[in-house]
Amino acid sequence: MSIQDIAKLSGVSITTVSRYFNMPDKVSAATAKRICEASEQLHYKPRVRRPGPKTMERMGIRSGLIVLLFLGKVRPNTVQTFPSLSLLMASIQDELNRRHLSLIIEQIKDNGDIPEVVDPRYCDGLILHGLPQTEKVRKELQRVLQTLPAIWTGMESDPNLPKIDEVLFDNDTIGTLAADYLCENGHKNVALVSTASQHPAFSGRISHFQKQAKMLGMHCQLFETALEEFPTYAAICQHLAKQLCAKATSYTAIFFCADDAMLGITQEMRVLGCDISRYTLLGVNNDHTYLRFFDHKPASVDFKPAYLGRLTVDQLLRRINGRIEDLPATIKIHPEVNTTSLPLI
Repeated sequence: MSIQDIAKLSGVSITTVSRYFNMPDKVSAATAKRICEASEQLHYKPRVRRPGPKTMERMGIRSGLIVLLFLGKVRPNTVQTFPSLSLLMASIQDELNRRHLSLIIEQIKDNGDIPEVVDPRYCDGLILHGLPQTEKVRKELQRVLQTLPAIWTGMESDPNLPKIDEVLFDNDTIGTLAADYLCENGHKNVALVSTASQHPAFSGRISHFQKQAKMLGMHCQLFETALEEFPTYAAICQHLAKQLCAKATSYTAIFFCADDAMLGITQEMRVLGCDISRYTLLGVNNDHTYLRFFDHKPASVDFKPAYLGRLTVDQLLRRINGRIEDLPATIKIHPEVNTTSLPLI
């Protein structure tokens, strides 16, 4: 099968089909859907290494492989403890698939070695998440970053490594927005809840929430734990629920650093006999996986992990293809408080 067959079946020109495979952003959603359906019907898959001249969108593509490398304590097998990271990974995977590229997920080996696939002979680019835990890993990364286009996603990069592009969640603004929202809704006494006090994302949300709350004349009580202090996530939720119920009359609103924590902890508070309906609840992630279990959807700060994933891929490919030669950029995704109701299922 060829693109001529796809063009005939989908009712578009050969040029449009070629543009869809090489520059998908230049094709309308309706046309892209028709071409995609025709491709699937004809079982057509474009080759990564294609004959003829390359388009600007694939000028630096050789293997068609992009590596997502986890550096810190978060590993692919523990990603479920951070739902926002699952959304980010899915977005990166979807965007690469849309551009007909493949994703390999790797982590630093137990002995500190960088996986063999992180090499310009085997992959075209590198997406980094987390921070190196040892000096050995840092030195290895210094070598890798001299030979591979790379980008940091989600969390800020290691300041001791060469500067590269970053596409980041704006955790500081999340905390500020949350305090503003609760103040605008008339709350003066608020509870702030974190299930992972040492996590850099949560610590940024906490500190900026507290700073903004103080500036707005709000009284803020912090309830927090560290993940490693408890055997299960359920135990964390039970512990924090007991603390919150013990001071149930001292606050009128609760800000949770993540939606999954908001669901788990409020469920445990109900078990303890606490009337959750008396409080204004505010979470982070705007994750419908958890918000749909509430009788009335709480507000949630949307930090747009899906958009961050797409932007990460776009910026990396621009580097790979030589379309930007500027100094490395730091791009922060601005969050928004989402108060809209969930669609009926």
